[in-house]
Amino acid sequence: MVLFEEPAVASIAMNGGAPALRDTALLEPEMTIERVDGFVLSGGSAFGLDAGGGVMTYLAEIGRGFEHRGARVPIVPGASLFDLLNEAINPGAGSLLTGIWASTPRRPPLSSSRLGPQALDSARRPTT
Repeated sequence: MVLFEEPAVASIAMNGGAPALRDTALLEPEMTIERVDGFVLSGGSAFGLDAGGGVMTYLAEIGRGFEHRGARVPIVPGASLFDLLNEAINPGAGSLLTGIWASTPRRPPLSSSRLGPQALDSARRPTT
């Protein structure tokens, strides 16, 4: 995962016959979006694409994202590695969100409307 201090210009090259990609079409030159707030590279094959949702939730909680008519949508494209044959644990939005909150001093207030109960329980645990 890469989170940028401020939105950054990004591009991607898609290779292979079955790319597991999330929101990468937004990076095409003819699209409205010119900058991204972060980028996620995960494991878990197509299941790992959900990890970007955790980053989006965090960025939304701190007020980041593409502004359109008063609403903000964090732009977080992602790609996932094919590793189903390695018996990998599939990362999800909750696991990445918990990791972000555990590693940052800028913790936003928790909003239960955007998180599942497991993510809330993990995020509320005190860190040492």
